[in-house]
Amino acid sequence: KDTQTGNIAATVGYGDFTGFTGFVSLTENNLFGSLDQAQLNWQRWSFLTLDALGNFVQQPARQAFSLSLQHPVGNKKSPGFDVSVYDQNTLFLPTFSNNVETLRNYEQRKGGNARIGRRIGQNDFWLGYRYDDVSMLAAPSNLGASPAELASSVGTVSALKFQIGGDSRDNATNPQSGKNWRITTEHASTGFGGTTSFSKSELDFRTYRRLSRKSTPQKPALTLASRTMVGATSGIVPLTEQFYLGGFDVMRGYDLYSLRGSSMFLQTAEL
Repeated sequence: KDTQTGNIAATVGYGDFTGFTGFVSLTENNLFGSLDQAQLNWQRWSFLTLDALGNFVQQPARQAFSLSLQHPVGNKKSPGFDVSVYDQNTLFLPTFSNNVETLRNYEQRKGGNARIGRRIGQNDFWLGYRYDDVSMLAAPSNLGASPAELASSVGTVSALKFQIGGDSRDNATNPQSGKNWRITTEHASTGFGGTTSFSKSELDFRTYRRLSRKSTPQKPALTLASRTMVGATSGIVPLTEQFYLGGFDVMRGYDLYSLRGSSMFLQTAEL
């Protein structure tokens, strides 16, 4: 309870056209000594685009925020929960980003979600609800989406979500053995108060295997890490709810969120 677990990260800049832009993140991983995790993010940013003549054009700045609180699942008698609210007129991209323009630069999402979870055996079970106003209508047509897709991206998503997962890694920050997996299924419906109906399921399965017997701070053990992701949807899925691949976390070597679709399969291996 005496461990200091708070973190503040901030960067602020100024431009003649955009005014003040920047990113501020406040996190606390042991709120009041309760193991609760709280996070507040704020961002105001702008990005460059190329016009038909090849000239850079500075886009107007946009603002976003998110606030979340999470209580982790403990033993069988200690359920967990998390809640969040957000108004993200764009994605939070404080690092690992550049001026590569993708559809997700124009994603607008406003709403919130809540979940409650319980541990049964070695697995965690979560049941949640999400309500979002979404849109990508402002995206230009040269990014691969048809006018019909952009028009259908505007609406309200009201969805129930169920998730099951397990984590047997020896270390969550730098694992050398074990597994981490989750299966998520979500169903949005006009019967829940939304404007669209679809179903979406995803598997994320990761394994870690130590290849050398000894590990020291001076010479860490070699570890083979693999990841399998599978996703599928049914119904009319808005652009904001499709699967996106590419970038430092999901498919290195490809521009961030440069690949999209209503289904996906991803297999990676890293040494």
